[in-house]
Amino acid sequence: MDERYLPCCITFIDKIKEISDAYDSIVVIEKKCCYNEVDEYLKSFQLIDRYFDKDVSCFLVPNVKQKVIFSYVGDVTDYFDVRCYFNAAAKGIQRSILSGSKSIVLFLPQSTEFENATLLKQLRDVDYAKMIENSKNVARDIGGGDPERMTAIAISSYVSNIIMDSTIFISEYPLFAAVNRCAATVPRHAGRIVFMEYKPPKLANKTIILIGKGVTYDTGGADIKAGGVMAGMSRDKCGAANVAGFMKLVDHLKPENVIVIGVLCLVRNSVGSESFVADELITSRAGVRVRIGNTDAEGRLCMADSLCQMKDKCISENLPNPHLYTIATLTGHACLSHGSYSIVIDNGPARKENHALKLKEVGELCGDPFEISTLRKEDYDFHLSTGYGEDLLQCNNLPSSKTPRGHQIPAAFLISATGLDKHGIQSAHPIKYSHIDIAGSAGDVPDIPTGASILALAKLHLEQ
Repeated sequence: MDERYLPCCITFIDKIKEISDAYDSIVVIEKKCCYNEVDEYLKSFQLIDRYFDKDVSCFLVPNVKQKVIFSYVGDVTDYFDVRCYFNAAAKGIQRSILSGSKSIVLFLPQSTEFENATLLKQLRDVDYAKMIENSKNVARDIGGGDPERMTAIAISSYVSNIIMDSTIFISEYPLFAAVNRCAATVPRHAGRIVFMEYKPPKLANKTIILIGKGVTYDTGGADIKAGGVMAGMSRDKCGAANVAGFMKLVDHLKPENVIVIGVLCLVRNSVGSESFVADELITSRAGVRVRIGNTDAEGRLCMADSLCQMKDKCISENLPNPHLYTIATLTGHACLSHGSYSIVIDNGPARKENHALKLKEVGELCGDPFEISTLRKEDYDFHLSTGYGEDLLQCNNLPSSKTPRGHQIPAAFLISATGLDKHGIQSAHPIKYSHIDIAGSAGDVPDIPTGASILALAKLHLEQ
């Protein structure tokens, strides 16, 4: 396996006696770790210090050559979930590094409270754990890069099958081209659309298509982000970054019966004399006439034409059991509604199969949680335009955080602007589509990008 993206070597130790002198610290996250000498000391500390399990502790134990780091996972409550194990382990390892340790042993939890509490149960084996982390680190490299280090051109060097001709953008991706128009005047900021496709060795029984928003920097465009809210907008490419990370995992796992396609819509929303502006009328790839209402709602524009293209591909190539996704750090409203959680929104065909609930359930098991939102008639009505010569209004002129149903309505726009509304439950060719908003879960500057949604989607679609 390609381990270039892993920060350190990871091995599995089966027995306590295999802990050699090469290791300089032990991290324990439960009150009992089955290492008798350590367990006795943990018990004695708890008797004399009521605060012992409330903080991370570092201490020595007689007859144990390694220092011991105790980072308690916490008491199980109704609101406890599997992420608590990750958080406790992360704190313990960080404290161990701060103490000077270079080679660390993490004792895996023994609890049976959660189906996937231990790393081996959750990810089957250490190699799979490496694959997951490898893939997340690809997403972190891209999503966490600064606006100059991770331009559309730099990101496209990770992959192949790139569209970069501006004339093709204008003719085939007109909504994307509008966002790209200003940035394209600076060659290093010019946009790219990147395609990746995995074809399985056996007959496919389903197709997963992921379209990621990759806005390398979002100034807001002509509707500029004023008042200090522009800082951190280099993370507006985390949707595309996570699609790239997912495709890296597909490359590792090589599922036998699943076609997987990833599309990275990479563009910078710059401001200048070539900026697109409100009131422009642009006809989408699907032939839908769109009036621009707010240039700071560029994410839906940069993904819409590629979503339409993939919808057409599903039909023209008769792809088996297709499911389309858009993944994006799309709205501030998502953060207000559900905080730091990813949100999934299904169209009719996806909802009919209980997709959102299934994704939420597997997310709970593997520590990649989701909340579910629902599309309503009002979300579609919001975008209907009564103006002559136009079909849809792209957005109102308020931030999503000040717009009722501000994270649902972009999904309705993407469905309407791409022709997916013609492929509902009652149509001759129903197509499943789900929108995933990771604005709250992607990770803000200066925190490390999380790779949110990669693990849950993998568990739902790639596990054989």
